[in-house]
Amino acid sequence: MTVMKPDLVYDPPDGKYIKATAVLVVFYAFVAMFAVNAFIPLVYSPEYISELTASNAAPSFRLLFTNIILAPVTEELLYRRYLYGVLSEIGKKRAFVISTMFFALSHGTFLHVCAAVFGGILFCAIYARTYQLKYSIAAHILFNLVATCIVYIPYPDFMYTVWWSITLLALFVAGLVYWIKIDPDVDFRKKRKELTEEQKRDREEISRIVDSVMAEHNNKS
Repeated sequence: MTVMKPDLVYDPPDGKYIKATAVLVVFYAFVAMFAVNAFIPLVYSPEYISELTASNAAPSFRLLFTNIILAPVTEELLYRRYLYGVLSEIGKKRAFVISTMFFALSHGTFLHVCAAVFGGILFCAIYARTYQLKYSIAAHILFNLVATCIVYIPYPDFMYTVWWSITLLALFVAGLVYWIKIDPDVDFRKKRKELTEEQKRDREEISRIVDSVMAEHNNKS
């Protein structure tokens, strides 16, 4: 008898996983943006910093839409759905590393590339664990939203210091460990659909037809 397996379906993440992921993304946004701001004076010239400050003075609707909506959607489609998906054929670990590297290099300046490495790791891990692009897109949008608020909303000077960045980094690492410990082997595709009685009968009928055809073919041979 030919056995036909039920189709795999996506089992959506539970609330605990989603909340932990959201907290981790927010932590990472604070770590990345405050760390970039803290290290900018150590890496770039005063002239470049003045130009950067002037460009961030008055964000337009177009810029906000691009940063918060357009960029996350297009980048997740390109680097996660397409690049990671295609490269998974040669190995998921290689796909993870290569897609993250290309994602980071697309962010221009040295500090932003460094920050984007961790973002690429986080977003790719979310996609690899859930197998659904909507979760990595949501995480990316949340990150860019928080990062935009950090850039355009004034904060006390101490929050732009290196020691504050190190404190946030410690919080991010703690959140990352907690996120991983939720279920390191989680696979949201393991659940199979429950077949209805009609579907079961249809599959059994198909199996009988296939067996009959194969038996007739073998007898003729």
